[in-house]
Amino acid sequence: MGIKIYKPVTYLGNKEVFLKNILKNKLYDLKNKIGSERIHIETRKNILEMAVNVSKKCINLYKINPKFLILVSQGQDKKLPSCAEEVAHKCQIDHTRLVFTISSGCSGFVQSIYLANKLLSKEMNQGLIVCAE
Repeated sequence: MGIKIYKPVTYLGNKEVFLKNILKNKLYDLKNKIGSERIHIETRKNILEMAVNVSKKCINLYKINPKFLILVSQGQDKKLPSCAEEVAHKCQIDHTRLVFTISSGCSGFVQSIYLANKLLSKEMNQGLIVCAE
């Protein structure tokens, strides 16, 4: 069994900021590291709201019924319950599904892909990975 990865559903913050306006001397270095001259900042929604937003879009767009949900976020809004459980609840993912959070930054996405690959089976044939910061 292999992994089929759908085109990611994205949500960029409501405010676009050009790096040249905030990083006069380090723009070249940062642009080479992240591949962009601008970043997006969200000023109205918290991590939970952004995660729910993209999760619902993904579930509806691809007509999936995830058997597990992995939320990757280094900056959760609160400790308990974790954002993953709240995302699952707000997206009406069955309460018997495996749901957990990886509290990690950039490497968390790679970790979640590895874990999803290990979780996929005949019984757990669909999963959802949500990254939110």
